[in-house]
Amino acid sequence: MLSDNNPILVQIKQAINNRIQKIAFDLTNGGAGSFEDYKTQCGIVKGLKAALYDIDDVVEQYMTQDDDE
Repeated sequence: MLSDNNPILVQIKQAINNRIQKIAFDLTNGGAGSFEDYKTQCGIVKGLKAALYDIDDVVEQYMTQDDDE
């Protein structure tokens, strides 16, 4: 069954969060070589956060669907 504490989902979400944290750390320590690079990295973070929201939405829909059956 798919749930928020599914080990695979936990690992996927942790990997995404780790990548977000690494990018944020790099940016706060001058890791962007240019404004263009900064914008690119911010876009990556935005996309990764959207992926996390989508994962949560899919899990919620799946769990709601199971409850209806």
